[in-house]
Amino acid sequence: MPRVIVSSRFLKPQLHNKRSNLVRYVATRETVEMFTPDKISPVTERQSELIDNLLQVYPEGVNLAEYDDYKENPTEENATELITELLEHSADRLGGREIFVRYMAERPGVEKIGKHGLFNAGDSEVSLGDAMRQVENHPGNIWTHVVSLRREDAERLGYTTPKRWQELIRHQIDVIAQAQNIRIDDLCWFAAFHNTAHHPHIHMIVFSADPKRGYLTNNGIEKIRSSFANEIFQDELNNIYEKQTQVRNKLRSDSAQLMKTIMHKIQNGEYSNPELEKLVQKLSEQLKSHKGKKQYGYLQPNVKKTVDEIVLQLSKNDDVAKMYKEWCELEQDKYSTYTNELKTFPPLHENKVFKPIKNRVIDIVSNMTFALTTPECAEQEQDNISESDIEINTDISNTESQDDTSSGDYYFINWTSEYKSACHE
Repeated sequence: MPRVIVSSRFLKPQLHNKRSNLVRYVATRETVEMFTPDKISPVTERQSELIDNLLQVYPEGVNLAEYDDYKENPTEENATELITELLEHSADRLGGREIFVRYMAERPGVEKIGKHGLFNAGDSEVSLGDAMRQVENHPGNIWTHVVSLRREDAERLGYTTPKRWQELIRHQIDVIAQAQNIRIDDLCWFAAFHNTAHHPHIHMIVFSADPKRGYLTNNGIEKIRSSFANEIFQDELNNIYEKQTQVRNKLRSDSAQLMKTIMHKIQNGEYSNPELEKLVQKLSEQLKSHKGKKQYGYLQPNVKKTVDEIVLQLSKNDDVAKMYKEWCELEQDKYSTYTNELKTFPPLHENKVFKPIKNRVIDIVSNMTFALTTPECAEQEQDNISESDIEINTDISNTESQDDTSSGDYYFINWTSEYKSACHE
């Protein structure tokens, strides 16, 4: 279950159809807040029936944290919490905008500022009547957001007063405006804090002074969720970011070192992966004919494909695979702060975060020299090598080994019999 839940919707200018029985329940909602924390009673038949009816109006309610609590433990208290949330999330579908604003500002449990709980960006008390008329008569769309926390997190982080939530919204207002494609000067909003027992939360109403402006996409909702979560859980997320950066940097450096080690093994005839050897030779030839910067972003598509295939081979290394899995788990921890969805991660060679590994591979291969120019003629040329050639090659190899410690990576490759055999298959 995510630690912060943000749900967003919009209300069209026309009124929605009314459900008289549910509106009556909203208007006479004395029983909504009636529960005894120390007494655990099973859900009543009336509550169960009402929950079913509300879920027909607001089927998205199954995603609420209160619904999870209710399904896990169907007590009268949990049913009351769920009914309250379902009513709040579906109030605009049960009646008009004016009813929704009044319910948001005056419902039992709301933290009141003066005579009601409604507030905006200002420090003075909001006129409930004016706010209701402004929302009711607005000719454009109006969006609603609900931001909910677990009780333990709200208590620990201090999100238990309207003032604290007002400060949070003020910090996030630029993100909200951008996400909803509303000019910051045109953005209007009202909010109220509902200090419920299990999941304290705020309701927001957002709209544009210019009724022709503003729209909210799924990407916009994702931005709002992420931004709220990043500020509310800033300290916890900073720890995740720090660990993830360490894993990312180690994965990059270890992958480069692995590539160096493989080159040395190939040079000494100690590596038995003909597929990777062939890819390295292919990339070397491609880079020789490449004009311009030898960086991944500047390469032709066919050359990029070769680099990707080399990194794919590297990603099969147990240590590399383990580190990449750890990085993905930390990334999922960040998303789990505000969503239940499991993020799908691309394989290492397709992840843009690890593009530096590709550039390191290109750099290493660019500085390689091969004893044999083409694999196809490897056997023939190997048979024609004289004793003096072997001595020369040995001298070159020794020289390059010495240079490696002083002037960068330099590799001299004699292809193995396994590789030459694979080339003729």
